[in-house]
Amino acid sequence: MKSKNLFWFITALWIGFGIFPLTLIVLKLGHSQEIHARVLSLFLLILVVLAIVIIAICRYVYKDAKSRGMDPYLWMATAAYVPNFVGLIVYLVMRKQFSMGILKCTNCSMEIKRDWKYCPNCSHRLQERN
Repeated sequence: MKSKNLFWFITALWIGFGIFPLTLIVLKLGHSQEIHARVLSLFLLILVVLAIVIIAICRYVYKDAKSRGMDPYLWMATAAYVPNFVGLIVYLVMRKQFSMGILKCTNCSMEIKRDWKYCPNCSHRLQERN
């Protein structure tokens, strides 16, 4: 739960101190005719595209991290707010380590570890693995 609050706190800071003031400045410049309307439109278009890309990355990371048993909000914050897609690359590298050694029970589909002999959910005897 702490990582969820952290994610929303960072998001609020990013919007409150980054995007919102910058947008207001550009809109004020555009209103006073110091900046051309095409430049203003291009800025707003880039801002919208950037927001869509960040939301898509967050959605992908949230679903993938949750399915692997990782903390989805922590990894969403890392992927979204570490610049130049470095956070997304770190997530993609680290997720492979979390998926190694985890399998599913053939009887009840519960996630199990590779070295378990019995499923803790249904007590089904698991096959020997090397």
